[in-house]
Amino acid sequence: MRRISKYLFPIILIAVSLAYIYLGISEFGFWSSSKGPGAGFYPVLIAAVLLVCAIFCLLGAKKKADPDFKRDDLFVLLGAVLIFAFSYVIGMLPSVMIFLFAWVRLVEKLTLKKSLIFTLSISLVIYLVFDLWLGISFPLGLVGMLF
Repeated sequence: MRRISKYLFPIILIAVSLAYIYLGISEFGFWSSSKGPGAGFYPVLIAAVLLVCAIFCLLGAKKKADPDFKRDDLFVLLGAVLIFAFSYVIGMLPSVMIFLFAWVRLVEKLTLKKSLIFTLSISLVIYLVFDLWLGISFPLGLVGMLF
């Protein structure tokens, strides 16, 4: 399994990036001649960069040593799954805020004050960039739909 795992992740990334390239072009609209970049422009751009990087990782995987997995590495995966799950309940931005706060408080061991400042400032930047500047709304979740 360890020999396969160094090839498995780049293959998954290639599949995910191809899916986002397809969705960005076909579903979201890549470019409009009158408005410029569409909603799928940035996802396609990021997915294309991810595709190139994943191909290089796949080609270089043969030269790498077998990976050594630690139990602590699963916390990042667990956090991503929890963000995804909680985004349907409380919304995407609050889910990310909770994850950021828990990460800097429990893993990075920042003080409560620094953790709050970091979490609130990053969340504000995310909101300002995506919601106000780019006009991309985050999923509100069930709680957000009630208010």
